[in-house]
Amino acid sequence: MQHQDHREIIFFEQFVELWTDYPSNADFEKTETPDFIIHPKNSKKIGVEITELINSKRPHEKFQITKKFSLENKIVKTSFDLYTKSCAIPIGVRMSFLKNFECRNHEITKMGKELSDIIVKEVEKFDLSRMSKFEKRDGLPKQITCISGIFFPEISETLWYATQGGFLPNIDNRELIKLILKKEILIPKYKLKVDQIYLLIIEGNPPISWFYKFVDWRSNNLYTSFDKIFLLRRQEHKLYELI
Repeated sequence: MQHQDHREIIFFEQFVELWTDYPSNADFEKTETPDFIIHPKNSKKIGVEITELINSKRPHEKFQITKKFSLENKIVKTSFDLYTKSCAIPIGVRMSFLKNFECRNHEITKMGKELSDIIVKEVEKFDLSRMSKFEKRDGLPKQITCISGIFFPEISETLWYATQGGFLPNIDNRELIKLILKKEILIPKYKLKVDQIYLLIIEGNPPISWFYKFVDWRSNNLYTSFDKIFLLRRQEHKLYELI
C-alpha cells in the first residue's frame, strides 16, 4: 500500500504542477476514497480520484505488451552480458524486434550469443580513434528487424535497449470512456466527503501504461457526474482536460 501511495503522490504532484487552474494556496491531503482531497481557502472541497490507463492485449496480439517488453529486455541483457565477456570496447546498441515474435525461454541464451557475435564482428571494423557506428538489417535472427550500434572514444558507459515506442498503440477513445464509466459508479461514495469530484487518468508508466499518440478525443455524448476529467501524459509532461 505504501508503494502505491508513493506512486499516486508522484502522479498528483505532476498534476498540480501542470494544472493552471489549481486553487492558489490550497492544501491537499492523501486519502483512500477519493485518492486526494484539495482544500481551497474559503471554498468547496475537491476530490481527485486517480486511475491508470492500462495498455492491455489487443485481439491481433499474441501476448500482452508487458510480456513482450520483458522478453525483449531479457534478450538484450543476455546479448550485452555475452558481449562484455568477449569484447571490452564500450558500444551503445539499439535492437528492433518484430511486433509479434516467438522466442521460448530456453532459446534466449542462443539468440543472445548470436546477437553478441554479430555485434562483435561489426565492432572489429571500427576506427576507435573517432566516432563509429553501424546499422545491420540482414543476417539477423528472424525475431530481429534491425540492430544499430554507436561508439564514441570518450565514452566508457553505454546503453543497450530495445526500441519499443513505434509498436505502441494510440490512446483509444473507447478505452478512455470505459475507464470513466468504471469509476462513475463510485461517485456517490466520493461525494460523501467532497463537494466536487475530479477524475485524473494517468498514462506514461512504461510499459504497462504507455501509449503512442493521443489525438481526436471525442466524448461521444458521454454523460458523466465527474465535475472534471483530466488525462495526464507523464512522459510528455502534458495535461489534457477532457471534460
